Amino acid sequence: MLNFLRIFRHKNLLKIAVLAALIGFGNSLWSEKYIWNENAKSDVLRPYTWSSKVDGENSNSIWKKESPDGSWGYLTSTPEMTLSDNILFSGECTVIVQLEKNISVDKIIMAYEQGGPHPVTSGAYPVTIDLNGYNLTCNDLILNNNGNFPVNLTITDSNATKGNFIIKNGFDFSDNQTHTINITQDANLKIEGTITGATSGTGSVTIDSSDHTGKLKVTGNVENNGKGFNTNAENLDVTSSIFIWTGAKDTVWEDAANWSTGTVPAKTAEVAIPDGLTKYPTIAAVENIVVKSLAMGDSAKITVEGTLSIDSDFTLNNRITGSGSLVVPSGKTYTVPAITVGVGIVNNGTVDCGTNKVQFTGVFTNGTTGTFKASASEDNNATVFLNTADFRNGNFDFSGDGTAKKSICFYNKTDDSSKTATTFYTSTEKPLTVKNFFFGGNVNITLGNTLNCTDFSSDCLGNDDYFNRANFTVNISGSEIKSISMTPNRGSKTDGVIGTININTDISCEGQFETHSGTNIIIAADKTVNADSFRHSADSSEPYTKLTIYGSLNVQN
Repeated sequence: MLNFLRIFRHKNLLKIAVLAALIGFGNSLWSEKYIWNENAKSDVLRPYTWSSKVDGENSNSIWKKESPDGSWGYLTSTPEMTLSDNILFSGECTVIVQLEKNISVDKIIMAYEQGGPHPVTSGAYPVTIDLNGYNLTCNDLILNNNGNFPVNLTITDSNATKGNFIIKNGFDFSDNQTHTINITQDANLKIEGTITGATSGTGSVTIDSSDHTGKLKVTGNVENNGKGFNTNAENLDVTSSIFIWTGAKDTVWEDAANWSTGTVPAKTAEVAIPDGLTKYPTIAAVENIVVKSLAMGDSAKITVEGTLSIDSDFTLNNRITGSGSLVVPSGKTYTVPAITVGVGIVNNGTVDCGTNKVQFTGVFTNGTTGTFKASASEDNNATVFLNTADFRNGNFDFSGDGTAKKSICFYNKTDDSSKTATTFYTSTEKPLTVKNFFFGGNVNITLGNTLNCTDFSSDCLGNDDYFNRANFTVNISGSEIKSISMTPNRGSKTDGVIGTININTDISCEGQFETHSGTNIIIAADKTVNADSFRHSADSSEPYTKLTIYGSLNVQN
């Protein structure tokens, strides 16, 4: 089962469009004598319904029209459909439609809930459209306009010369139903427009071919992180400009046998990684992969050991992992929800974390054209870096609206004292302004310009995952730190752990400079710590705190 993925919002019907609904029993002919010739001159939205014959009514017409007063009556003339009109299938009864000419309309809406003489109470009855060698073209196909009923649609073609069902602009299905489209008798379904789908919930559509003859051609776009558009490639003849990962052979991205197209995606390719597979792609360390767009199912994943670049705006997920890097192209924005980003980031565009609490486990590098944004939420969720973070280039903004500043947590979770130190770098061009800057483990903090914060502390915010369980060393160097308070402690509740903090920069502390919890504080020569007050809790835990001053510690009170 292959899964195309897409997000879509239902479009409003044009207010002046005249609606035509197709609902009937048994076999009906969709032919010229049933075509509407009205042209929508009124501002009143007047539905026209293709109905079954009703005893006692005009048996020569299957079209009913709603008048402005709300009453219904059969038409005495044949309607003609135009590109401004819509076709509605209510789905309240079985319908079999056969084309006898090419038809082009604005929208075709399936399982449409309407009032009047045909209120929908079920909406799930099957609809069969026999193309009969002709073309049925619509700007948009909407499966279920209100989300209440599933659609069961069969597209077939009884003519030796095959026609086409063509969707020009958009293909939309609702958020909470399971829809089915079956293509048989060598019929052709061509999706040239945007494939869209469920923004939430479990909505889906599956395109299949019960007789293994249906043909599906997709040349439209797939938005990032959409979901729910499924095709059964085993039964369908699928051609597409969208490269769908099948994992038919192994996990190698560069192996054509793993892709639905039989070729490896080029940099202009739109790529979809579906749900429910046993083998998911790995981008090898020697590979530098670029794709136009990427859509992933909820359980899909990619392992990046080399580099991957998605040349479109993208919403990050926690299913792209690996020791390699995800490269944000210049001019593109990667939005980051409240997740753990399990791959390195090279930001040449924009990484926007919003007010979310985001944890980066890979190396984060801000490029010369990169912009990093993080705004404070009401509870001041921090941005967490668990690996080297390099902000020496580009732009960064942790200040939100300028008042509610974001906090940074920079930790190297230390399980052994020999763990390689990670480094937090800042730009020489502009100061870094945050609410609080928390740090711990074997880390280097290298400041190219002033760090402004409320609290500069080796605290772990009460999160056991960040506690240091082995001896560690923090090296602080570079430009000045301006803080309200400073609390360099062990950042651990584990007795016996020693945290050595080397201060090789000047610090101005408007409030209290406090040392405790088993740390060894060393102020380097020619460096000065100025504080309003000082508290040295030497015996607050084991081992005792030690303060060594080679430079200066000036305390006002």
